[in-house]
Amino acid sequence: MQLIRVHGDGTLEPRGSLNMSSGLPLQYAYRVTAFDLNGGVHALVASLGGLGVQLIRVHDNSSLEAVGSARDGDEGFEALTGSANVDVFGGASGGVY
Repeated sequence: MQLIRVHGDGTLEPRGSLNMSSGLPLQYAYRVTAFDLNGGVHALVASLGGLGVQLIRVHDNSSLEAVGSARDGDEGFEALTGSANVDVFGGASGGVY
């Protein structure tokens, strides 16, 4: 996974990156949604080949940190095989889902 800065003139600048050697379930990363959590930018990444999702925090718009993951069949997650889409929303209780 590569963080890319998009400039106003349309040029692209590479920033931080993570890969599978980091122990992440990012094989065939398919869809990403970004959101604010506790004052920081995070990305939730769906991974077809990794059978799950990965939560990544973006630091200073220049580096990425894996902060959590969920895989199908682990710890009660039962419907993540073939994860092809992700979305994030706030619940009535103030939680993030």
